[in-house]
Amino acid sequence: MKLVPRVTRFPIPDYKYICPSAWRPYNAFVELARLRLLQACDRLNIEVELGLIAFHIAPDNGGTTLKGTAFTLPDLHMQLHSEAEWKREALQLFEKECEEFLKWYRKRLKERLASGTLVPVKQRRTGGSNAPLETRYEWAAKRYVLDMDYKDIAKGTSYKPGQVKEAVREILKEADL
Repeated sequence: MKLVPRVTRFPIPDYKYICPSAWRPYNAFVELARLRLLQACDRLNIEVELGLIAFHIAPDNGGTTLKGTAFTLPDLHMQLHSEAEWKREALQLFEKECEEFLKWYRKRLKERLASGTLVPVKQRRTGGSNAPLETRYEWAAKRYVLDMDYKDIAKGTSYKPGQVKEAVREILKEADL
């Protein structure tokens, strides 16, 4: 039996947006969910048979980086400015530059979202009664790979079997499994 190699060495960036064309012919959301599932198996020392959870390594295309213009601080006239006056002037100038750059960025982002060049990534839920993402993926690994019952997965946690089931189903749906 061939096993999936350890995949914990592949960091998953905290993407805000995905560029689908960089992942073609694969679905980025499915691939990321499967990689997280395999990493959960690694953390739990669950051996996964090759082919049970097929995934393709995320492309490292560097993403899209928008560069602003170089910022130049205003002159500090030693005889005319106090440090506080100069700092206030510099901060005002910096704020203005930031706002202009962000206005330009928002326009580009809106265009790319409208064209489908970028797609938003559903952000991690945290706080409240939500289990941490890693925990939810570990539940999914136990259910999918080990075929554990939801009651057994929830045992020893503060979560109910129904909560575990809902989280696992959501992950397995996203991973297309």
